[in-house]
Amino acid sequence: MSYLLLCSCLVTATCAVVHLYWLDGIGWALCEVLIGKTEFSSGYSEYKFRHLRIGMSREQVEILLGKPLHKTQTKETGEEIWRYTQPKILDAEGIGANCHYTERNVWMTNNVVAEIQHEFYVD
Repeated sequence: MSYLLLCSCLVTATCAVVHLYWLDGIGWALCEVLIGKTEFSSGYSEYKFRHLRIGMSREQVEILLGKPLHKTQTKETGEEIWRYTQPKILDAEGIGANCHYTERNVWMTNNVVAEIQHEFYVD
């Protein structure tokens, strides 16, 4: 009986750690493991991404996370989007092609972090 209780506690503790570590919770972490097709920038980690804060400068973000995979500018507002992940499967235009992936983006306005985007994208 005590062996089952110990196993149950270990499973519960492991799930709690994954839930707290992965920004999108344990359910989406499992989706990433099972069906996710995500390419992460070199040096990326959930731990580092958690330390991002609104108002950080471009330099602070690069020191913390390194260079993103892509930087794109929106036509409407001129905001810059730093993409630290992308789908592994891309179509001819370089857009994710029918796949699910972890999305980690940093939106810059006037050279500071204006928004931090983290989600599991389901296509």
